Amino acid sequence: MAQKNPSKCNDSFKEEKLTELIETFEEIFKNLQYSINKKDLHDLILDGTRLFNSEDTLEHQKPEDYTKQSIIRPLFKVLDYEAKNIGGESGQDLDVYRRWADYNLIIKNENVLVEAEPLNKDLRTKKSGIDQVKEWILSKKTKTNFGIATNGFLWIMVKYDENAKIIRKLKTIDLRPVFVDFINQGHLDNNDKEILKEFYRSFSNDKIISVFKEISGQLEEYQEKISQKFYSEYMDFVLGIDSKTGSSSKRGYSLLTAIKSPDKNDDDIRMFAITFMNRIIFIKFLEDKGLVNKNLFKELWNNFSDIQKTIPTSFYKMFLEPLFFGVFNTPPKERLDAVKKIKLFEGIPYLNGGLFSRWIPKELEYDVEDDILKKIIIDFIEGYIFTISGEKGLDPDILGYIFEKTITLSLHYIDEE
Repeated sequence: MAQKNPSKCNDSFKEEKLTELIETFEEIFKNLQYSINKKDLHDLILDGTRLFNSEDTLEHQKPEDYTKQSIIRPLFKVLDYEAKNIGGESGQDLDVYRRWADYNLIIKNENVLVEAEPLNKDLRTKKSGIDQVKEWILSKKTKTNFGIATNGFLWIMVKYDENAKIIRKLKTIDLRPVFVDFINQGHLDNNDKEILKEFYRSFSNDKIISVFKEISGQLEEYQEKISQKFYSEYMDFVLGIDSKTGSSSKRGYSLLTAIKSPDKNDDDIRMFAITFMNRIIFIKFLEDKGLVNKNLFKELWNNFSDIQKTIPTSFYKMFLEPLFFGVFNTPPKERLDAVKKIKLFEGIPYLNGGLFSRWIPKELEYDVEDDILKKIIIDFIEGYIFTISGEKGLDPDILGYIFEKTITLSLHYIDEE
């Protein structure tokens, strides 16, 4: 079923509100011009990584205070928040310190905690932005799971998922293109106006709670759907089991049947298959964290397929086994020259943990057929997004639930054979 965009469900937009939005952004930009040196302002707007500091302002104001006063508060006003809707800095007792959420938006019987950061501050860094919103929510001083992290340009709507125990990003709107066009062309175009409309539809006093609830509901529905799909395909590709009936799948060819083991021990083969998949999926999460190259498996497979017919070894033996044991389980200085020569392995960290240790008996004597690896890695795994950020995709909590079901069902049916 196609996912609806809640902010697009009602596309009517009053012209007077659009005019008010445009005038507000024009006024904000003029104030920025009056209080920040021209070159510094252009750098701040055009380079999203340029850090904002007090020396950038003509009166040497604190970056966070300046961002609140010059951008965030005027935007709250045009979003129709009145004084009664904006609780001031909401005190929270955390650890031995007393710290404050910058704002508590009060909308009828709901609350939204807001963490404001200086212009261009990375909202994903530890102890700031999104992470800070999570702290406010977990403190339970204000009963809500809704929050916003913003640096004036970037506005991120988040919700704390009490079941998964993570913050999920529901919606992100970047206002920077609006200010870029003020610099480049001196006026706003139709694309800028659409950004302003979307910003209002998502974050305004009248819309924000319904958007929170609608998007989070759609996200839950999406996650349930993608979880069921992944679980079904996992059981089919890996274990050769139809997840609906529990009987052998129509595929007739799975990882279990394609593993070459020294002793033909069914228990060891089953544990090798599950461990193999855990390793592959964990590496996909490392891609999301930027610890390994994006599309690592695709690039390795492309390298292998170019020479596959000319070599007497498998993809598993040539790339995956060295990756598991020679890279992740070996400090860089101790890695073999043959491993160091594989350019795609450069910069991959050593993980001092059990996942990549050789604990299955005679594991170095195992091998896996190429055909099933292509189906599992390229056709199956690469078709999903693995994320730890809570955005659309498969996160560790979803997979933990899937693996629990997978192992229980697989042990039951395999033991019956």
